[in-house]
Amino acid sequence: MNFIKSKVTCVEDAKDIYQEVLVKIIDKSGSLTKEESLKSWVFAIARNQVIDYYRSKKIPELLSDSILDRSVERKESKVHSELESCMHAFINLLPTEYKELIIKSDIDGTSQKELSETIGINYVTLRSKVQRGRERIRNMILDSCNIEKDAAGGLLECEPRSSKDFQQISSSCGCN
Repeated sequence: MNFIKSKVTCVEDAKDIYQEVLVKIIDKSGSLTKEESLKSWVFAIARNQVIDYYRSKKIPELLSDSILDRSVERKESKVHSELESCMHAFINLLPTEYKELIIKSDIDGTSQKELSETIGINYVTLRSKVQRGRERIRNMILDSCNIEKDAAGGLLECEPRSSKDFQQISSSCGCN
């Protein structure tokens, strides 16, 4: 929903698009072949629904070439997949307290509220630790990779920097 809201200004339209995304996910769930690519697959559906929304509204000025150009979309999807393959390596570099929370909340999908009750940590504290863990991963990515974005903020390219820290990670990552 947050992704859709970032692309569509009208909250009601964003809710409609979100509902369409959920319907497509349910309808097409049999076509997903790899569980690892679930997040990329869901974002691709959402991105396509946003494009369809703008097409149906016939708002050509909002349909930039970078959004409509399928080769750019495929390349962005490839970059997302490459970064996704690196995420486990970055997560494993986190201190244990962050790593466990990130895995349980972001990978396993346990709600932060439920997780705070299960492990006996105050919800606000847990939320802060998850955010700090995410920020550490973000910084590792930015320190380790040269990331090129298009004018709309979409990912175009991900290349490893020549840092010693990244050399260990790059052997298991898809960044080229």
